[in-house]
Amino acid sequence: MILNTASVISAACLTLFLVCTPAVAKTEQQSNERSQENSKPPLKAEPSSPIANAPSPIVRIEPKYPMRAARDGIEGEVVVEVVIDEIGGADQVNVVTAKPTGIFDKAAIKAVKRWKWRPTIGANGPEKVTATYKLRFQLAS
Repeated sequence: MILNTASVISAACLTLFLVCTPAVAKTEQQSNERSQENSKPPLKAEPSSPIANAPSPIVRIEPKYPMRAARDGIEGEVVVEVVIDEIGGADQVNVVTAKPTGIFDKAAIKAVKRWKWRPTIGANGPEKVTATYKLRFQLAS
């Protein structure tokens, strides 16, 4: 039986394609699983709690859970003090306490700086106020 070069090449390509397809499909499936895992927020949806008579934010951005803390299964909380300016933005954000220290501080500050509040109106018009909030970082179960 004599085979011409074109049919040998076609048979080789078909074999190569069939061998490679499962590997490609597996890679795409793994990629989809990874993107689904990454799209799931590891932060449990729990509102931050104002301490004392702090005003409630009208726009609240959730902090991003630090990758290292999520990987290591670390949970904690950060108490921040915020100076809210006359137009309802965060003028200053400072960490009062953090447990554990140094793990969630940056994420909490970055998120709270993006929050917005209704301006506080005093006797002489809009005024700055200071408020304290507790942000809890918990992994989803």
